[in-house]
Amino acid sequence: MKRAAEADGADRQRLIQLALAWYELARDPRDEPTDLCDAAGQTPPVR
Repeated sequence: MKRAAEADGADRQRLIQLALAWYELARDPRDEPTDLCDAAGQTPPVR
């Protein structure tokens, strides 16, 4: 992101997109909620 902040024009946009893509790839999928109940902070109903 530092290089993106220092760049301008098309280079800036390209570097920002690259940094965001890298961030998405580096995220740990275990930190993501697996269903809508987790995302809403609720526990699933007991059956």
